[in-house]
Amino acid sequence: MPSYIFENARIVDGSNEDGEHDRFVRVSGNVIDEVSDKPIRDSNAHRFDLRGKTLMPGLIDCHVHINSGVADPAENSFLPNELVAYHSVRILKGMLNRGFTTVRDLGGATVAQVHAIEQGLIEGPRLVICGKAMVQTGGHSDYRTRYDMISGDRQRCVLPSRVGRVDGRH
Repeated sequence: MPSYIFENARIVDGSNEDGEHDRFVRVSGNVIDEVSDKPIRDSNAHRFDLRGKTLMPGLIDCHVHINSGVADPAENSFLPNELVAYHSVRILKGMLNRGFTTVRDLGGATVAQVHAIEQGLIEGPRLVICGKAMVQTGGHSDYRTRYDMISGDRQRCVLPSRVGRVDGRH
């Protein structure tokens, strides 16, 4: 199992306002196994000099929508599944690049997207999903207009929709 040593880092962990400067951290696999104010000896470790940089725990966002690839939610809800999936890949990678290591999707992400991250098919943070939001006809995220004749069931079956209607109306 490879080990990594991050040298000369400023560590921000929330314990003090300015962080701890000039610290050394060894990570073995996915576990932080040593933090020190002195250099860590390990001739087999990959070393990274983080002088002038900050090392901190991953961020967590508890309210995201990874399947919302365009700004207008109504427009987004009618995009084809394939296009939404491509947008979600971009969104997930962007979240990871901004330091988020765990996110919770509150409307529409699927277990297949979780598996794609876990299997290394796409890059993204750990993804916790809640399924579709429950909404009544005409409620929040029911983007059909009064003249739409499409079935509300469509919203349960497509990736871009965040909701599943629960009032029995179509």
